[in-house]
Amino acid sequence: MSDSVKSRDEYWWLDGPTNMYACEALQTSTNSSTVLNCRWQFSYMCIIEFLFLQLDQMATTTEVTNSHLFAGHIGLVSHADDVGFRHKINIRVEEGLKIRMNFKLASLRKSTDPSVGCVDYVGVSDVEKANGQHHQICGHFDNITFYMSNHISVNVYATNVTSLVRFSLVYKALNCTTFHCETGCGNISFVQDDGWLRTEPATALFAPFSSCEATVTVPRDKFVQMEIVEYSITIESDGSCPDRGIISIPNANAMFGCVSSDFPPLIIANSSRLTMLVTTGRELTAVGFRARIKSSDLQGCAVGTDLSISTHCCTTSPGILASRFYPDPSPISVLETWLLIAPRTSFIKMVFHTFVIPEDSQSTLTVYEITDLTSHMDATNPGLIIATFCSTCTLTGNDTSVQSDVNKVKITLNVDPAGGTLYHAEYVFVDVAGNIDIGENTVGV
Repeated sequence: MSDSVKSRDEYWWLDGPTNMYACEALQTSTNSSTVLNCRWQFSYMCIIEFLFLQLDQMATTTEVTNSHLFAGHIGLVSHADDVGFRHKINIRVEEGLKIRMNFKLASLRKSTDPSVGCVDYVGVSDVEKANGQHHQICGHFDNITFYMSNHISVNVYATNVTSLVRFSLVYKALNCTTFHCETGCGNISFVQDDGWLRTEPATALFAPFSSCEATVTVPRDKFVQMEIVEYSITIESDGSCPDRGIISIPNANAMFGCVSSDFPPLIIANSSRLTMLVTTGRELTAVGFRARIKSSDLQGCAVGTDLSISTHCCTTSPGILASRFYPDPSPISVLETWLLIAPRTSFIKMVFHTFVIPEDSQSTLTVYEITDLTSHMDATNPGLIIATFCSTCTLTGNDTSVQSDVNKVKITLNVDPAGGTLYHAEYVFVDVAGNIDIGENTVGV
């Protein structure tokens, strides 16, 4: 077979003057040329090369297959086998391509022990990419599609087979600059209308290994405010939680999983644009997602975002500060810090509209003036205290004004293990002439 034929992705044969049929250009593991018919009709002949591995027709001991072929089929059908199947397939195609993995069907056993997970599985992993994808497929489903990098490892494991175990996988390398490489959401989609972002239908199924995205926008001079009313994705049968909701805005994000206490009920972005992304694991995921979308006149400084870090830096004004789970009280013990950094010629004014703390709680919120950005890390000299809120303090919240004489302020919220604390405040940078200073949109401390 000529190199020009091998490099082509698709071939066409004519049946009459108007009908065309496509034959996939696949490759065999032996690189030998084979003449087959298209649609099993001898009037349509095409030359195809492909990787074809039917594991139940091969040795059951551990084997490794290496392939540079851009497409192929890997399958297994077994009713009973005492030895088991252990096979590793390394697939590496041209850089710049992605490999589409399409499981036509799978019936692979799960363990009743949550700590074990899969009894039989097909594992698909990126080989070269740091923190690359890893999918372990088991359970019962059909027609699942996802995309991997150009160099992957497929590991098949099935042992002590006593009932029907089977799967059928077709892979193909694609150029995603010309081909639309998206997993899709299965039988579900995001809809934004009448001030809501919701799933349609209201309760449906995200496909396994799906990645579903929606973008929310408000007028450019406003900021996105999202109130999550309903959020439900599933802990898998082995007790793991691979499903994720990820909310992304410039310079910040929020990621939350299966436990409802992991996700923030209110997000106020620092942008007029916000992206909601849901990624799922190997199981069909029943989901209901509804969020009320509004526009805010003030930007949020880590309001419902940056959940993975405990120190937040605010360099633009005016803005909103709030405890991590506002308007709900914090359910956990947390130590969180906000750094407000105004231009050198300005000072900072804050109004604490809400501060709630249970009686006899040891939780405190303290406001410090700091002279430089390194001093706030010094536990022995954290800065000059200008306000403290606690259950027995004079300052207990609700429309209390606090003003600094310097351009750097640190706010520390220390919630005791009993939780139950929340606060909400607005801040503004004010220059020496009394004008609002919007500050600089910079990142970092």
